Amino acid sequence: MIFKEFVTRFARYIKPYWWQSSIVFAFMVLAIASSLAFPYILMILIDEALPDEDYYLLGILLATLVGMMVLNIISAFVANYLYHWVGNRVVFEMRSELFSHLLRLPLSFFKRNKTGDIAHRLNNDVQIVQKTLTSGVLKLVNSVLTLVSLGAVLIWLDAPLFLGLLLLVPCFILNLKYFQPKIGKVAEATQHKTSDILGFFIERFDNIKLVQSYNTYRHESDKLGRRQGELFDLEMHSTALNLSAGSIASFIMSFAPVVILGWGGHQVMQGALGLGALIAFFQYFMRIFGPLENLNQLYLDCVRASVSLRRIVEFMDVPAEIESEQAEPFSFKKKIAFKDVEFAYNGHPVLSHFDLEIEKGKTYALVGASGCGKSTVVDLLCRFYQPQKGEIAIDDAPCRAFGLGKYRDRIGLVSQEAQLFRDSVLENIRYGRLESSKEEIERAAEELETEEPEDALATVCDSKANLSGGQKQRIALARAVLKNPEIIVLDEATSALDSESEEKLLRRLKSHADDKTLIIVSHRLSAVREVDEIVCMDEGKIVEKGTHAELMQKKGHYWELFKTQLANN
Repeated sequence: MIFKEFVTRFARYIKPYWWQSSIVFAFMVLAIASSLAFPYILMILIDEALPDEDYYLLGILLATLVGMMVLNIISAFVANYLYHWVGNRVVFEMRSELFSHLLRLPLSFFKRNKTGDIAHRLNNDVQIVQKTLTSGVLKLVNSVLTLVSLGAVLIWLDAPLFLGLLLLVPCFILNLKYFQPKIGKVAEATQHKTSDILGFFIERFDNIKLVQSYNTYRHESDKLGRRQGELFDLEMHSTALNLSAGSIASFIMSFAPVVILGWGGHQVMQGALGLGALIAFFQYFMRIFGPLENLNQLYLDCVRASVSLRRIVEFMDVPAEIESEQAEPFSFKKKIAFKDVEFAYNGHPVLSHFDLEIEKGKTYALVGASGCGKSTVVDLLCRFYQPQKGEIAIDDAPCRAFGLGKYRDRIGLVSQEAQLFRDSVLENIRYGRLESSKEEIERAAEELETEEPEDALATVCDSKANLSGGQKQRIALARAVLKNPEIIVLDEATSALDSESEEKLLRRLKSHADDKTLIIVSHRLSAVREVDEIVCMDEGKIVEKGTHAELMQKKGHYWELFKTQLANN
């Protein structure tokens, strides 16, 4: 069942390399055939060359032996090299496909799964499958071919003796069947615990300021120690099971030499079997131990690899966000309308009967206390999530009708985190439109005053760059400007700037976006005074709408927020 699972899942990856696999098989047969020559040559030497003192035959046998050894070394090298080349190509493609698939999964998937677990499956689990594919399958084919060849030779030498030894095989199989479920269960627990530790590392380093500011080094080390202790126990349990399975298999096979020497020795003394034939039979049968041990270990490896395979397949089988072939071309000429939209996270209501119209070319601001649903409106607009009730329409057409890729091409989202890759400032801005020229990138950076020193665009965005939060947000804004979308969404995208810089930057942004729709999400109310319409939210609903002057005159919810913010400043 385990091998069938591997074959059915990955046959399509191996299929393009069928001719390299054929060469591997051919050289593997040559390597096995040449390795089987030595006992046969030894038999002829003992039974014919030495008793007859035939120096000519002795020379031929020795020359043949050297030739077979050279052929074996060359054939084994070519077979192993080519197979590892094929195996690595297959796994590289599998990892690339898994990575591409993960990138297309909905945002809810990444909310449900820890980053550490995703990284572990993408790297460690794929490596475990890679090991099984690159070395395991080669061992399987090589071991099976060797066993078949040895069986044929042993039957030719002494069929009754060989058939008597086959009585040990059922014991060998029962040993594997007993240990397989136990090893699989421990392997699965080990993989989960390893993923948990990787996630622990990522979470702590992402929050290193928190750890250092609260001086919790000992606490975090103790937590890691407990996790490592659990992993250590699982690893040792796995080791004990593997050693037990291997030791029992060796004990079963240890009866074989006793049977061969006892039964075979009796036949030699009776004159029914030559001494050279007995020695050849013994040597051939002792060669069975290697392939059998390989098959035993391979079976146990496949039990563990099947756990990794299931974990990979679990992610591969999650439906991705795909383009519909019937998708309409994106068109935004008049307005975006949220119509009686409702949305909840894990059963907790966030938006309730939410209605909003956003006209093309105007500037809007979503304001309100934390948790009122502002960012959820942005997530729904960008189609990271779908409304659980109601719909979002663009010019009266449901936004689901538009192709997802083309739809998102028309939206430029800049969030508070100012997500940057560890690359140059230039490449981070270029991410907005990959085909952009350097001149276009420089123009976008200049518009938002991103480029200060002459070599600023060459600066690598990492911990050594000492970029401030404001600089990072300017880079993210320049990336959105370069994208040149119809709708620009700023979700707390200027929070790291001071009020004066924020107002200046937003005015520049609006002056270059006359025909674009700008949506600003902000806690800082001073930043939204000049927008066309302020949408004030509370507990997932719109409580007020209007300009800054209109809402201040009403002295309602917005006025209270503004007054409270002024008092706190």
